[in-house]
Amino acid sequence: MDDNYFGNVPEKPTLPYYIGIAVLLVAAFLSVNTDLALFSERKDVEIQDWYFWLIFSIDLAIFACVISMLFQRKIGVIAMPVLVVLHFMLHRFYLSTFLYFDVQLLFVYFAVGLFMVIPRWKFFR
Repeated sequence: MDDNYFGNVPEKPTLPYYIGIAVLLVAAFLSVNTDLALFSERKDVEIQDWYFWLIFSIDLAIFACVISMLFQRKIGVIAMPVLVVLHFMLHRFYLSTFLYFDVQLLFVYFAVGLFMVIPRWKFFR
Protein backbone atom coordinates (compact mmCIF):
# COMPACT_ATOMS: atom_id res chain seq x y z
CA MET A 1 0.00 0.00 0.00
CA ASP A 2 2.13 2.79 -1.27
CA ASP A 3 -0.75 5.11 -2.11
CA ASN A 4 0.05 8.80 -1.98
CA TYR A 5 -3.16 10.64 -1.10
CA PHE A 6 -1.54 13.99 -0.33
CA GLY A 7 0.42 14.74 -3.47
CA ASN A 8 4.00 15.89 -3.25
CA VAL A 9 4.71 16.33 0.46
CA PRO A 10 8.27 17.43 1.22
CA GLU A 11 10.17 15.39 3.78
CA LYS A 12 11.45 18.51 5.55
CA PRO A 13 8.88 20.70 7.33
CA THR A 14 7.87 23.87 5.52
CA LEU A 15 6.85 27.32 6.77
CA PRO A 16 3.14 26.43 7.30
CA TYR A 17 4.23 23.52 9.50
CA TYR A 18 6.34 25.84 11.65
CA ILE A 19 3.46 28.32 11.86
CA GLY A 20 1.15 25.52 13.03
CA ILE A 21 3.63 24.51 15.72
CA ALA A 22 3.94 28.17 16.81
CA VAL A 23 0.15 28.43 17.12
CA LEU A 24 0.18 25.26 19.23
CA LEU A 25 2.83 26.77 21.49
CA VAL A 26 0.79 29.97 21.91
CA ALA A 27 -2.34 27.97 22.75
CA ALA A 28 -0.38 25.89 25.27
CA PHE A 29 1.03 29.07 26.82
CA LEU A 30 -2.52 30.40 27.32
CA SER A 31 -3.33 27.30 29.36
CA VAL A 32 -0.17 27.74 31.43
CA ASN A 33 -1.07 31.38 31.99
CA THR A 34 -4.36 30.28 33.56
CA ASP A 35 -2.47 27.89 35.82
CA LEU A 36 -0.09 30.67 36.85
CA ALA A 37 -3.05 32.88 37.75
CA LEU A 38 -4.47 30.11 39.93
CA PHE A 39 -1.04 29.56 41.46
CA SER A 40 -0.85 33.21 42.49
CA GLU A 41 -4.19 32.84 44.31
CA ARG A 42 -3.47 29.46 45.88
CA LYS A 43 -3.45 30.75 49.48
CA ASP A 44 -6.76 32.59 49.12
CA VAL A 45 -8.50 29.67 47.44
CA GLU A 46 -6.72 27.09 49.65
CA ILE A 47 -5.34 24.92 46.87
CA GLN A 48 -2.74 22.35 47.88
CA ASP A 49 0.81 22.73 46.59
CA TRP A 50 0.98 19.14 45.26
CA TYR A 51 -1.77 20.00 42.80
CA PHE A 52 0.35 22.71 41.20
CA TRP A 53 3.38 20.43 41.01
CA LEU A 54 1.20 17.98 39.10
CA ILE A 55 -0.42 20.59 36.84
CA PHE A 56 2.84 22.34 35.99
CA SER A 57 4.55 19.01 35.24
CA ILE A 58 1.70 18.18 32.84
CA ASP A 59 2.11 21.65 31.28
CA LEU A 60 5.82 20.99 30.84
CA ALA A 61 5.06 17.61 29.25
CA ILE A 62 2.62 19.31 26.84
CA PHE A 63 5.36 21.74 25.79
CA ALA A 64 7.73 18.77 25.34
CA CYS A 65 5.13 17.11 23.09
CA VAL A 66 4.84 20.22 20.93
CA ILE A 67 8.63 20.44 20.64
CA SER A 68 8.80 16.74 19.73
CA MET A 69 6.20 17.40 17.02
CA LEU A 70 8.52 20.11 15.74
CA PHE A 71 11.22 17.45 15.35
CA GLN A 72 8.70 15.03 13.79
CA ARG A 73 8.37 12.49 16.58
CA LYS A 74 5.28 10.29 16.78
CA ILE A 75 5.31 10.16 20.58
CA GLY A 76 4.50 13.87 20.77
CA VAL A 77 1.57 13.51 18.38
CA ILE A 78 0.14 10.62 20.41
CA ALA A 79 0.83 11.89 23.94
CA MET A 80 -0.28 15.50 23.55
CA PRO A 81 -4.08 15.00 23.42
CA VAL A 82 -3.84 12.52 26.29
CA LEU A 83 -2.00 15.06 28.43
CA VAL A 84 -4.38 17.89 27.52
CA VAL A 85 -7.40 15.77 28.45
CA LEU A 86 -5.68 14.79 31.73
CA HIS A 87 -5.02 18.49 32.44
CA PHE A 88 -8.64 19.30 31.69
CA MET A 89 -9.95 16.48 33.89
CA LEU A 90 -7.76 17.51 36.83
CA HIS A 91 -9.14 21.04 36.63
CA ARG A 92 -12.70 19.71 36.42
CA PHE A 93 -12.26 17.28 39.31
CA TYR A 94 -10.15 19.26 41.73
CA LEU A 95 -11.15 22.88 41.06
CA SER A 96 -14.53 22.39 39.35
CA THR A 97 -13.52 24.78 36.58
CA PHE A 98 -14.01 24.38 32.86
CA LEU A 99 -10.88 25.49 31.03
CA TYR A 100 -11.68 26.80 27.59
CA PHE A 101 -7.97 27.06 26.85
CA ASP A 102 -7.64 23.27 27.04
CA VAL A 103 -10.55 22.87 24.62
CA GLN A 104 -9.00 25.51 22.36
CA LEU A 105 -5.66 23.69 22.51
CA LEU A 106 -7.36 20.47 21.39
CA PHE A 107 -9.08 22.26 18.50
CA VAL A 108 -5.78 23.78 17.38
CA TYR A 109 -4.08 20.39 17.79
CA PHE A 110 -6.62 18.66 15.57
CA ALA A 111 -6.46 21.45 12.97
CA VAL A 112 -2.66 21.24 12.86
CA GLY A 113 -2.95 17.46 12.81
CA LEU A 114 -5.30 17.42 9.86
CA PHE A 115 -3.39 19.90 7.76
CA MET A 116 0.23 19.47 8.83
CA VAL A 117 0.86 16.16 10.58
CA ILE A 118 -1.26 13.59 8.75
CA PRO A 119 0.17 14.31 5.28
CA ARG A 120 3.73 13.85 6.54
CA TRP A 121 3.09 11.05 9.06
CA LYS A 122 5.32 8.67 7.11
CA PHE A 123 8.28 11.00 7.77
CA PHE A 124 7.74 10.99 11.55
CA ARG A 125 10.00 8.75 13.60
